Amino acid sequence: MQLLFASAALLALLRPHPAVGAAVAPKRVRDITLDIVNTRLAPDGFERSVITANGQISTVSSSPRPTHSTKGHPSLPPVQSHPETASPTMFPLLMTRPEHSGTTVSSAFNMWMLTKTQDPEDPLRSLYDVDDENTIWQVGDWWHNSSVALLAGYVATGIVPVSDSGTFNGVGRFNGGPEVPFFVQNVQQGKRYRFRIINQSARNVFTISVDSHVLTIIEADGEAVTPMTVDQMDLLAGQRYSVVLTANQPVANYWINAPYVGGTASRNPNQNATLSRAILRYAGAPKADPAGPMTLGPVNPNALVEANLRPPAPTINITLNLVV
Repeated sequence: MQLLFASAALLALLRPHPAVGAAVAPKRVRDITLDIVNTRLAPDGFERSVITANGQISTVSSSPRPTHSTKGHPSLPPVQSHPETASPTMFPLLMTRPEHSGTTVSSAFNMWMLTKTQDPEDPLRSLYDVDDENTIWQVGDWWHNSSVALLAGYVATGIVPVSDSGTFNGVGRFNGGPEVPFFVQNVQQGKRYRFRIINQSARNVFTISVDSHVLTIIEADGEAVTPMTVDQMDLLAGQRYSVVLTANQPVANYWINAPYVGGTASRNPNQNATLSRAILRYAGAPKADPAGPMTLGPVNPNALVEANLRPPAPTINITLNLVV
């Protein structure tokens, strides 16, 4: 009987407050108008027809997507944000339909809308100085052919298509293509930046690192984690991480490396994962490419091991003394 009462008491302690499940009226409603149009753009230097929202493909990105089912895949419901971390949320504006076992393809292009809300009570706020619309990193695969042609090739050969290039915040390069200017991330020496990284690709796995800098992971897929410092991390399609980078190096330009894998690269001569990158530019540094070579990242990396991620330490400890 005492054990029964103890169990009831424990449940009472753990039961959420009645207000937790109540509907909360939004403090602000923001109307967003999206002008969805077909146009021709060349994110990696190869011009093709694309679907844009308000003329953009970086914050609202489009891509022909022969795809595998995976976390964050556009055929699934929107990835929801955790209310405490205010992580970016991806919404599929055009859904896919199944066409073949294990693979889906859209009748047009898949388009993602990325939204981000600020949380004035963010429990991670003390870990960084800067977190705004300029600190979002989107990596993704890019395809020169339409989804119709890619699907026809897959049906004829059974070979899953390989992307032509990778993009970093909407720009990239491919073998033999023009030298499209790399995306530049501006920082000020001495400040800590929270970068919210999203792999919006259909297939590719991206490996992120920044020359001469480390990344402290503080959030994974919208959930806060115990801070973990690494110098290299993999992102599968649909994954999201928040990392803190401290701009503590000499004023200069540094490579942000974002190589990728996704199928046999030799099947597409356009693909060169080394060209998938961006530039971290300190205030006062020349407007030029980094002096160091383009690499795939650290030689002996302290890489992220997802199994080692842990939730933050609990803020409430309950001690029970049970008498039976």
